Amino acid sequence: MKNINYSMLLKTSINICLLLLICFLLFSCSHKSGQKKDKEKRAKAKNEISLPSEKSNRILEANEIFKKCNSAVFTIVDDYSVASGFFLNSEGLAISNYHALDNLSTPNDVILLSNGDRYSITEIVKYSEYYDYVIFKTSCKNTNYLGISQRQIRIGDKVYTIGSPQGLQNTFSSGEISQIRDKYVIQTTVQVDYGSSGGALINEYGEAIGITSAILDGSNADINFAISLKVIDM
Repeated sequence: MKNINYSMLLKTSINICLLLLICFLLFSCSHKSGQKKDKEKRAKAKNEISLPSEKSNRILEANEIFKKCNSAVFTIVDDYSVASGFFLNSEGLAISNYHALDNLSTPNDVILLSNGDRYSITEIVKYSEYYDYVIFKTSCKNTNYLGISQRQIRIGDKVYTIGSPQGLQNTFSSGEISQIRDKYVIQTTVQVDYGSSGGALINEYGEAIGITSAILDGSNADINFAISLKVIDM
């Protein structure tokens, strides 16, 4: 039977422990670095769609709201349908309903500004089929845009919309919030129609609060719905 060299065995054990400790520390640093990079990526992605908010202190007359907001709203046209949308910043970032774009097939979709100029949709940035919205980039720059309201939405608030019902470009309507159906669905009496999908729902301060999205079929009452812009922050 061979004699055991306990001194050598102890030295070997210590070396193995040191090696394991170094590996653990390297893995830990790498893992933390990876987590940091992930956080930076998420922060960068969030910043890419960082949107201007707005909080005006003065209630505007209806004609003032139209004058202020009209050029920020556009019509989306393709070979088969018409919808609406509006700009979220001055660099051509815009929003509409998910269902307003033909399966997010952008090559055939163009936006028609209120002055008649046409631009293309260049990139889909973020979307939700469930909440029925899509944020996208356009080839249009230096655009007028609608700041997103930070106010609490209340039943009875006066609201306005600009959209293209039945293709009638940039039609202006007024009404009020008649109910808040859940955190992200606003029921309103403001008149919308087919082609209004993706249009802007605007409060009396000229701030965007929602996207006009649906009407209740078969009803003569003004029962219309908009998606709250709070969905963007989800």
